[in-house]
Amino acid sequence: MSFDDDAFGLAWNGLLRLSAEQKTALQQELSRLRRAYAQPHRKYHNFEHIQQCLDVWDQLAIDMTWTLKQLSCMTLALIYHDAIYRPGALDNEARSARWFAYRANAFGVKEADISQICGLIMATQKHQSSTPMASYIVDVDLSILAAEPAGYLHYCQQIRMEYQSVSEPEFRAGRAQFLRGMLDRKQIYQSRYGLTHFEVKARQNMLNELDQLSLITAS
Repeated sequence: MSFDDDAFGLAWNGLLRLSAEQKTALQQELSRLRRAYAQPHRKYHNFEHIQQCLDVWDQLAIDMTWTLKQLSCMTLALIYHDAIYRPGALDNEARSARWFAYRANAFGVKEADISQICGLIMATQKHQSSTPMASYIVDVDLSILAAEPAGYLHYCQQIRMEYQSVSEPEFRAGRAQFLRGMLDRKQIYQSRYGLTHFEVKARQNMLNELDQLSLITAS
């Protein structure tokens, strides 16, 4: 899915029948999101990340029997899950969910749908899920970990740039802690698709990065 006006409107249209005024308001909302994702401090958590998530989501969704409403909920959760982002902040997902809830209320979306999408956004905070839908959201968000080596290296470089204000030793320690935490999980990915297509590649990428961090620290 291309992150454009038509796709954005189609996702919302799965939750409510859009009026002409709402369609105009959605264009303004998309502009706000684009500006947010274009903030200069975002090197990874930007528009490119959202587009990558949507591209992966297209691959997953085509083989699944989701309803239109479920597809809309999951697409909007992916689009909004990093709407608010500050490196190291613990409330990015909560604030992103509040952004979505505010806009959804303004458009007249049902509370049950708002609550479900906010729950999907919050699942990306600790990358853990309790529902099948959330499993796919988490796995899509983490799909970059299973990128080819060049893509994974680019991702690592982008993350380092987001934390450029952090000293090198401190960054390496924090990054190693993240990697070990993910690798210690019984499984990183929670959907059948993620386990089949991402798990092995992601573990190898992270083990390689952890080895590299250890070599740098020891030198």
